[in-house]
Parts: sequence; C-alpha cells; structure tokens
Amino acid sequence: MAIKDILIIIAVTAIWGLNFSVTKFGMEYVPPLFLNALRFTVVALMAFVIPRPSVDWRIFAGIGVFIGVIKFSLVFVGIKLGLGAGLSSVVIQGQVFFTIILAFLLYKERVQIYQVIGLLIGFAGLFVMSFDDGGDFNLLGFALTVLGSLMWGIANMFFRRTGSTEAVAVIVWASVVALIPLWLLSAFFDGPDVIMQSFQNFNLQVIFVVLFASIFSTVFAYSMWGKMLSKYPAADVTPFALLIPVSGLLGGVFIVNETISVIAMIGIIIIMVGLAVSILGGRVRRYLGS
Repeated sequence: MAIKDILIIIAVTAIWGLNFSVTKFGMEYVPPLFLNALRFTVVALMAFVIPRPSVDWRIFAGIGVFIGVIKFSLVFVGIKLGLGAGLSSVVIQGQVFFTIILAFLLYKERVQIYQVIGLLIGFAGLFVMSFDDGGDFNLLGFALTVLGSLMWGIANMFFRRTGSTEAVAVIVWASVVALIPLWLLSAFFDGPDVIMQSFQNFNLQVIFVVLFASIFSTVFAYSMWGKMLSKYPAADVTPFALLIPVSGLLGGVFIVNETISVIAMIGIIIIMVGLAVSILGGRVRRYLGS
C-alpha cells in the first residue's frame, strides 16, 4: 500500500474519531437522529451540482440504506437504550471482521496469517478499552450495535464495487437515497415536537457540527474509504478502523477536555501494536525470508 494512501486512511479514521467529540457539541441542542438526518440532508443537496455516478444505482442505494439508514439508526438506538457511547464506538469496529469475512466469501480475497494475528491483537486492545466505559452496558443496545457493525460490513461490499473515480458522487447520491427514511425515523423516535424545538435551537454550534459531519465525516471520509476499498483488499484497509476509538479518545482530550485513563492508554498501545503487525507483517516476513 502506498504511503500516500496510508496517510489518507489514517486521516479518515482521525476524522471519524473526532466526529464523536464534535457531535457532543451538537447533541446539547438537538437529538442524535435529527442530527443524523440533517447531516445527510446537507450532503444530499450536493446532488444538484454533482451528477449521478455512472455505477449501477443499486450500489449507491445499498450504501445509502446500509450505512446512512440502518447502521446509524441501530447505533443511535443502542446508545439511547443505555449502551455507553464509548463502548459503542468500540463494538461498531466489529465491521472489520465482518468486512474481511464477506470479502473472502464474495470476492475470494485472501487473508494472510499476520493480518489475522494483527487483528486479534487490535481487538484485544479494543476489549481492554471497553472496560473504561463507566459500566454503561445494555444487552439489547449491544446486540443492535453488533448488528450495525454487520450493516457497515455489508455496505463495504458495495463500496468495493464503486471504483475509485466517482467516490464523492456515490456518497452524495447514497445520501439522497437515505434522506426520506432518516427523517421518518427521526419523526418516529424524536417526535414532531422535538423536531420543531430542534430547529428553534439552531445556532452556530449546531451549524458547525452539521457541516463537519456532512462535509468531512461523510463526503470526504466515506468517499476516501470507498476509494481505498475499491483499490486494495479489505484485509489491508479495514484494520485501520481500529484507530477510530483511539482518535476519538484523543479528540475528547483536546476538544472537550476529557482525560485518558491508564486502561485506555494500555488499550491504545495494544491497538497500535496490532495495527503495526497487520501493516508491516508482510515486510518483516519477506525480510526474514531473504
């Protein structure tokens, strides 16, 4: 994998991690499902200036449904049921395993033993980090979030087929597909009164959060993620997602003045070791073989 592409993927995971902290600002004024619907509305508006991609419409429709509607809704409902946001950001990374398994079943992508070892080490780090969530656990919320991670894995299979030339257009038109279902979900869970109050609570803080989530976390991050998945095997790309909870914790320190516990630091170190094994394992093996 080219160094430039590695840096792009790291930037994507950093944005997704920071998005957890940035979203906290917005959730002080508006509920999460409303915020998510607003986020995809802003992205969908770009369809007026960005032509529909030439790929099969079922591809961007699948991304819109599985990522925009089902995955985010399951995660938000899981948090609402009582699963801690920190633990949720860890559990959702089950998409790494689901993506690699689906890529093997559907595309016969090979997985090297060092990549499996690296993933297991990385998930050990996530497991350690999950103990730093203050005991916020809900079994149904946990199950819904695991299901959400499966939905992300399925969406990654659609990303795999998009190609690398129309990544932004695919995300924009996927958002068009997700638009109406997201607003219906917000109306069902939040209610019309809450939605009206949310519009009245609009301020510069909410606008900043929506723009960050729509432009950086959705258009840039997901388009680059799809581009990398169409360019490299899933086992090369998805392990970088293990960095999302790490960047989320670091973002909490610098953005909302949170502290990192010793447990979280140990988890971060383990994740970095696992990622190093997954990325550099092939080079080390070739070096030792020579």
